[in-house]
Amino acid sequence: MMKAILLTGKPSTRADITQYLTVSDKVDKPSIKNNEVLVRVKASAVNIEDFMNAVGRIFVSLTATKDEPVVLGQEFSGVVEEVGSKVNDFKQGDEVLGHKFPLKVRWGSWAEYVVVNKKILVKKGENYSFSEAAALPMSALVAYGAVRAAGLVNKPLIENIHHKNKKPEEVTVVQDDKNKALFMDGAIDESILKDSKIAIVGASSTTGLMMVDILASRGVKVVGVSSSSSAAT
Repeated sequence: MMKAILLTGKPSTRADITQYLTVSDKVDKPSIKNNEVLVRVKASAVNIEDFMNAVGRIFVSLTATKDEPVVLGQEFSGVVEEVGSKVNDFKQGDEVLGHKFPLKVRWGSWAEYVVVNKKILVKKGENYSFSEAAALPMSALVAYGAVRAAGLVNKPLIENIHHKNKKPEEVTVVQDDKNKALFMDGAIDESILKDSKIAIVGASSTTGLMMVDILASRGVKVVGVSSSSSAAT
């Protein structure tokens, strides 16, 4: 058995979802197929699609009832508990993160355990906490998709690029004297802006930051556009 957050009915609006959520410790622990992995969940994210699925999306979500509840949740991080016979890339004890696509899914990641296909897992980096890792998958997929659509994802990665090793306290954000809307790292030559041909609107958002990082890590010069309150980000 395991503990999980159950959706036991169909809310009429997204605001009503909490009326149909309950915590139960009497949920059957899921079993795996030969190409699947059982993950003990350490952290699970909440995003807008969870609420959309709870209210109901035609051809996508299942309708929850008291007799047949639904466990929401798509993004998660955790530790591998068990692997199927055809899984070679992961082993028990590996720290991982993943995204369980919610197409007709009854058992999502708002639970103590989640079962997923081996293809949707990646190993968690040591620099990320479980909470940080659980917040990555969907935004990373959106960012990657945009960069790929622009035809830039196949550019070679640059090793030891300077921004990868910098700590926040090592960056001094400077406002340009002539253009008050322009903020830059004081250590960077402003002339690089002349060669920048890509602007990321909403660069301080989770997806925007990831797009900037993916591009900069491939040597693409980028200008980030965000609100003044997010300039330091």
